[in-house]
Amino acid sequence: MHTNKVLGSALIVSSTSIGAAMIALPVSIAGLSFAPSCLLLCACWFLMLYSSLLILEANLWFEPGSNMVTMAEKTLGLTGRVIAWSAYLLLLYALMTAYLSGMSAMVEDTLVIQHGSILTPSLMVILLAIILYLGTKTLDIVNRFLIGGLILAYLVLVSSVAPHVSQNNLMSLSFHHFFYAIPIIITAFGFHIVIPSIRNYIHDPKKIVLAISLGTIIPLILYIGWNFIILGSIPETQLVAIWFNGQPAVDLPKVLNLMLENHLISRIASLFAFFAIATSFIGVAMSLFDFLCDGLPKLLQKVGRPGIALLTFLPPILVDLSYPNIFLATLGYASIFVAILLGLLPIAMVWHGRYYQHMPQSYRAPGEKMALMLAAIMFVLVILIELTPK
Repeated sequence: MHTNKVLGSALIVSSTSIGAAMIALPVSIAGLSFAPSCLLLCACWFLMLYSSLLILEANLWFEPGSNMVTMAEKTLGLTGRVIAWSAYLLLLYALMTAYLSGMSAMVEDTLVIQHGSILTPSLMVILLAIILYLGTKTLDIVNRFLIGGLILAYLVLVSSVAPHVSQNNLMSLSFHHFFYAIPIIITAFGFHIVIPSIRNYIHDPKKIVLAISLGTIIPLILYIGWNFIILGSIPETQLVAIWFNGQPAVDLPKVLNLMLENHLISRIASLFAFFAIATSFIGVAMSLFDFLCDGLPKLLQKVGRPGIALLTFLPPILVDLSYPNIFLATLGYASIFVAILLGLLPIAMVWHGRYYQHMPQSYRAPGEKMALMLAAIMFVLVILIELTPK
């Protein structure tokens, strides 16, 4: 029974991590070559795994059900609550905007709709609103279908493209672009918000650590495989061009078709991109809607759930209409809030809880003050890299 819980929790961690950011990884990491890109992936994975263990440590100080906002308030006071609430809200809005931009671009390309038309994002929002309105059971069925399609498309794509991988492409090495990959990679390993739920499900800290560790290794392996086939089959110059165009979900399948002269592979790549973005889109939309309902109770009483739904979807629609090719840019901006909410804030909570509040320790994440300071420096660098003009 405990083994099933650990495995189930590990899959929750994996499915929360794997999503739309995966599409952007090989495009953002172009030019670094395969082996160094794997080292960079592993370094970012380790940093995010460490911060997740800090969140676990802090969460175990409080009663089950305590979320990030509650944890921040009880360790850092009102300042912590405001930072956590603001970062969480901005992160969800940034991700919603990115996913809506990617989905809209794919639909426009498939149906040959005018680029930037209000029809496309509105259609996406209406379909999602219907799914959310039908309830959790419908959402679960749709999400299972999308995750199944994602896994199947990934396996077919890797097996189909692997024979076309060029060693020269894998060995191509330049360092003019790779720093920009770090914020995208950090975002791709963002699963931490599910830790309080896993803690409620398993209870045993050692088993939670095992579930988190296993759950993060799965996306790491999938990301390495995805980078292998894309970096190996598409030259660096083409990947950089896709980066600057800003819509890899549309451009990657087209370039694969051009390079491999295989229309079927490009169709599978399109399906993979669609499933990756759709699964992320549904999860983030649901989280943002619930977060606004919980965080704005007075507004909820005045405008009701339809009003909160409008507040959920209208800002991303307006941004998408104003900046149609903003998929990669908003994923990058999301990394700022990931670094704050899932990086710097847990470090501050653990620092204050350990060394000032002297919280009871049922679990203690590895490392003392030096490790916490080094991790904080890394997350500050992520923010600075994203804010540096490209």
